[in-house]
Amino acid sequence: MKQRFQFVLMLVTALLLGSCKREERVLRQPPGADETVNVVQISGLNPGANSIPTPPPSNMYEESAFTVSEGQKLYEQYNCVGCHAHGGGGIGPPLMDNNWIYGSEPGNVFATIMQGRPNGMPSFRNRIPQYQAWELVAYVRSLSGLLPKYVSPSRPDEMNVKPSESSTKPGADRDHWRAGAKKMIPEATFHFAGLLAQAVPLDPGPHNILHPGAPQGSHIEWLYWFIFWITFAVYVLMILGFTRAGAKSGVLSREPLPVSEYPEGDRRAKWAVGAAVAITVITLFVVLGISVATGKRVAGMTTSKNPVTINIIGHQWWWEVNYPNPQADQTVTTANEIHVPVGTPVVVLTNSADVIHSFWPPSITGKRDLMPGYSTAFWFQVDQPGIYRGQCAEFCGLQHAHMGFSIVAQSVPDFQAWQQQQLKPAAEPTDQEMARGRAVFLAHTCLMCHTIRGTDAGSRVGPDLTHLASRKMIAAETLPNTTGALAGWIVDPQRIKPGARMTPNPLAPDDLQALVSYLRSLQ
Repeated sequence: MKQRFQFVLMLVTALLLGSCKREERVLRQPPGADETVNVVQISGLNPGANSIPTPPPSNMYEESAFTVSEGQKLYEQYNCVGCHAHGGGGIGPPLMDNNWIYGSEPGNVFATIMQGRPNGMPSFRNRIPQYQAWELVAYVRSLSGLLPKYVSPSRPDEMNVKPSESSTKPGADRDHWRAGAKKMIPEATFHFAGLLAQAVPLDPGPHNILHPGAPQGSHIEWLYWFIFWITFAVYVLMILGFTRAGAKSGVLSREPLPVSEYPEGDRRAKWAVGAAVAITVITLFVVLGISVATGKRVAGMTTSKNPVTINIIGHQWWWEVNYPNPQADQTVTTANEIHVPVGTPVVVLTNSADVIHSFWPPSITGKRDLMPGYSTAFWFQVDQPGIYRGQCAEFCGLQHAHMGFSIVAQSVPDFQAWQQQQLKPAAEPTDQEMARGRAVFLAHTCLMCHTIRGTDAGSRVGPDLTHLASRKMIAAETLPNTTGALAGWIVDPQRIKPGARMTPNPLAPDDLQALVSYLRSLQ
């Protein structure tokens, strides 16, 4: 039945989308992977334009306001603002003037991004695609006014419309509007319906209640469809009733119609209204009873003798995750990323360190409140391997929306291997740069909040960083665990999550590079 309903919705959505008229844009394709670009060689390190043996290529991305705007997003995402601010300079040189010591042509800027420069400019070769580098080039050159105004990233796409100047008849503009409105209203209706269909996709992805990965999630999904079909049937009956009543009341008269007395009809109407009220009350009690029963099935504790126990503590705004063990040296501590074995019951003990939080993985189970001073427990069992996104569902402060987590369901052997890896202390630095990064970590305020087992850093104010590089995301699922995102988070976390407990760390470029290299080695 659900597949048939989804097929009908897909058919209706296709018809509605077919009526949508969208702006047609021709965008240039990104450069191919095998495309060779004549860029500046850095071997001589000679400033100025004389270091370019041949004229640099033009940048096709500088012809589109859209791609320049994409470059602006990448400029902030890769934390270029950490060194150059928004063009005014800081740790790095300013980008808003004409004093470009390595040249301001597209090829020069591209070479600087991909190859790096002395005194702290890192190389992005093999770290970002070439088309993203060219988009960055377009935006950086726009900061110095080197691009035409029509490709400014702030240019709006709306057209400026004014009344017709050719009409001389009084009221012609009004008549013209009426004629246009007759044509516009049906199209606007279809456009609105198409947008509505796009806003409610049939398959919103694996991280929602309609794609359960656990028995608890299956119970919640069944309750959802039960209530949905009841409300859908009520909606259809109401529309049919209004349609029938509207068809019968089509009487044209200039005088008020006399009130007619029809005892038999009144009697049938009373019975119909009474029956509708009774059915409504019975249906509500049935839904209430089924909801209570579903809640008990979801909240019931497991009878398994060997469950995996996880202790989750909510902080503003991240999740502390502990795997307790009677032997203290066998306890695993991580943050924001919860690993569980597939097909094994998992008992979760919850608490909060500050305010009320709510633990909610939509595909796994329902919402569970975490309250300061109170410990609660529930269980779930994931049946399908995968990564299931979760979120705090109780407003807990300024960065409530950036307090996410993920549940990584993996096979039992993979889970045991992950657990054994997490028990190991931090890896020793393998080169001079990593050793310098560890020294930077221990010499600054990092060790006052974080723990790296195997070093002198042992504070528990912030997340445990012993195996930071093994996690896919950082900052409570806010940023990907990449070199650029990690550097941006270290330098200015307040710009990414204003109000977070972590303070800015204005490090020298070489120290920042070394620190990031060390943290990226903590697998």
